[in-house]
Amino acid sequence: VKPSNVIVHWPLMCVTLTDFGAARGFEGDGSPTGTGVVVGTPAYLAPEQLAGARPDPRTDLYALGVTIFELVAGQLPFTASTMGALLRDVAQTPAPDLRELAPRVTPALAELVRSLLAKRAADRPSTAVEVAARLKGIAATTP
Repeated sequence: VKPSNVIVHWPLMCVTLTDFGAARGFEGDGSPTGTGVVVGTPAYLAPEQLAGARPDPRTDLYALGVTIFELVAGQLPFTASTMGALLRDVAQTPAPDLRELAPRVTPALAELVRSLLAKRAADRPSTAVEVAARLKGIAATTP
């Protein structure tokens, strides 16, 4: 999940995800293209993906957190001058508080994004249904 893969049709208020290039059948080792190969855009990869762990729904939820962060703050949570520095930050550095870059963001949305960007998959929401419910609650209470 990244902004360039999200198509919004405003008249119908419809959102569509595109580009499922990495969504292929997995080999027995859990790797979509072969042992040790990581597929995806580095800034949106979850820390566990960088470590070679098998993706699960929380991996996509991390990318959703990066996407929401970028859409709200106007920048990625992690930027660096080299690929190595970017990957190190994604793996080790806590994401900045969204409110530092977008002060009008509600504490509830900032907390949701913080949880989506947790370094450990176990610390993230476990399902998209849970995230959707939290987003609906945030939308319902935001003026």
